[in-house]
Amino acid sequence: MAVPPQHPEFIEGIKKLRTASLLYIIATLLLGIGLLAPFIFLPGLMRPLRGPPYPIGLLVGMLAVATAGSILGLVALFAYLVPAFSHLKNYDESSFGTPLKLVKLGYVLGFILLILGAIIFATTLVRGGTVSVFGGLAVLVIGVIFLLIGLIGLIIGMFKLKDKTDESIF
Repeated sequence: MAVPPQHPEFIEGIKKLRTASLLYIIATLLLGIGLLAPFIFLPGLMRPLRGPPYPIGLLVGMLAVATAGSILGLVALFAYLVPAFSHLKNYDESSFGTPLKLVKLGYVLGFILLILGAIIFATTLVRGGTVSVFGGLAVLVIGVIFLLIGLIGLIIGMFKLKDKTDESIF
């Protein structure tokens, strides 16, 4: 069994990667609850037109949970995941240089395009206009493609970590 490298950049990169992983798990749970809960709870909570209005407080709460999950995910990305790969690149540029570039390019551009596409899509739905709806969807699809590029960089980085540490957990 190989001993994990004891280089300070490597150790700091692994610590940040661990924190990013934990934050992403929490962010995914919050985002999932916030986005999926309306589809689970609202059909049973809908009232006839004569009754009280829809539970706006519940909708706002679910939106707040989804927003908190999104913000936590962005914190995990910018404060931990990208710096983790930066530290790992400082440790071994030949192994972690490409994963860092792919993570930065994919995740950062992907999230920006997803936010932009969602704004275009939502404002177009409110105001109307089919061309802009398709434009918003196109930006969303391109954002997802960039996220996949970031995921590929993350996967490559995990395989490089497995090679460096001889730990199959990566």
